[in-house]
Amino acid sequence: MGEGSGIAGGIAGLVLFGFVLLPALVAVLLFLFFTVMGMIKGTDFRAATLNLPILFTGVAVTVATIVVLLLVAAGLLGRGLTPRRRGKHTA
Repeated sequence: MGEGSGIAGGIAGLVLFGFVLLPALVAVLLFLFFTVMGMIKGTDFRAATLNLPILFTGVAVTVATIVVLLLVAAGLLGRGLTPRRRGKHTA
């Protein structure tokens, strides 16, 4: 095993934990999106008042944003924990 394998395992565990929590986070954020959309439109969600392109766009943007934020956080953690290269020392 290498020196940083514990840190790499920890980061992988955090990414896995984020993907496990993803459905719950998506449900909460979609509820928030639908609530705000209903307040802006001033209507309820009936088949007659539902605008499907806006609905699908909101779902796609919400899910894509969560996944990108999770991957950016993992990249920043990995970059911050990567040891710096040392120059060659002459003795």
